[in-house]
Amino acid sequence: MKKVGFILFCLVIAAAFANNTAHNGQDFTVFWTAARAVLDHGTAYSVARDGFMTFKYPPWILPFFVPFGFFSLGAAKILWGLIEAISLLFVVRVCRAQGPQKKAYRSIIIALLLFLPIWNVHGFDGQISIVLTAMMLFGWRQGASFLRFATMCFGLSAKVFTLFPVLAVRWNLRLILKCTSILAVALLFSVFAAHLDSSGVHIVQEWLKASGPGYNARGELTISVSGFQSQGIPSLLFRVFHWPGDRMGLVYGVLLSVGALAFFALKKLFGSDRSFLTWTAWMAATATIQPLAGFHVFSMAFPLSVVVLQASESLWPCLAIAAVTLITEKLGSVGWALQFISVKSIGVWVLIFWASRLNRQRLSEAAFRSGSAGT
Repeated sequence: MKKVGFILFCLVIAAAFANNTAHNGQDFTVFWTAARAVLDHGTAYSVARDGFMTFKYPPWILPFFVPFGFFSLGAAKILWGLIEAISLLFVVRVCRAQGPQKKAYRSIIIALLLFLPIWNVHGFDGQISIVLTAMMLFGWRQGASFLRFATMCFGLSAKVFTLFPVLAVRWNLRLILKCTSILAVALLFSVFAAHLDSSGVHIVQEWLKASGPGYNARGELTISVSGFQSQGIPSLLFRVFHWPGDRMGLVYGVLLSVGALAFFALKKLFGSDRSFLTWTAWMAATATIQPLAGFHVFSMAFPLSVVVLQASESLWPCLAIAAVTLITEKLGSVGWALQFISVKSIGVWVLIFWASRLNRQRLSEAAFRSGSAGT
């Protein structure tokens, strides 16, 4: 009976997620507009046509969105909402398989409820973060098949910096050959996109132009790494030091520096451990190094939240999760202050440190049991 109730609860959350996108999906409208433009022999990357709400994903991802252009906007939103819902249910299923049934049900329900503000924002935008989260879990195993690993890497390249967790994988010659094959596939998809798009051979140049800072009709910088909606660590640095968000050399320099620091921090905290808990920590950290870490990006912290709640008897992690999921606009000046300090990234790193503590405890208990068995 508990299992039936759990399934119904998850289905209700997923259905609400899909329904939100079907009725709103404002960012998905950008994807659909790009797809229709390509089918009408135009270009997906048109700042003149779309302003700051232009298609920003790389050319090799464009063919994935083109089929949506064959549908009306309303039908495409419904289809995309279903993909989001299925992705969420897949994430829940993988998390459910990681612990004892009773604790898994409880921790997932608590996490789903705490993440309701994130699901609401994500569904309203019709973004792809939950799809990327599902892909991260689809290909996380060290011994994953080539298809799983390639699918994960190809999907994560949509935002480029979401490839960060791949750094946690143990590299060898076989894996390098896999990556070479993936690059070849990306190249083929880019050639196909160039054939579809009116930009032709200049498609990469047009993509780089469109993926830069977003300005509105009045010439005001609207989409920027320093904006308050961006909750990553790089955004915090740009706000604290008043760095200009339209200097791309500075932006990429800061992103690479923050990414490197996150890499060494995770290596220090988890070492070469390859457990599910460690992988979810890398996933969650990915949200904090993103240049435009909007609220929906923090859906990548959901699996870590579930694992920490499963492994911990304390309710303190709930406060960290609340920091990640809080919609700060509703808190007035306090909310603006919390956004200024990138409170969502702070909440994620508190969870990561908590997870590293749990991981050390798990490894110590495993070593103790192994030693006891040996004697």
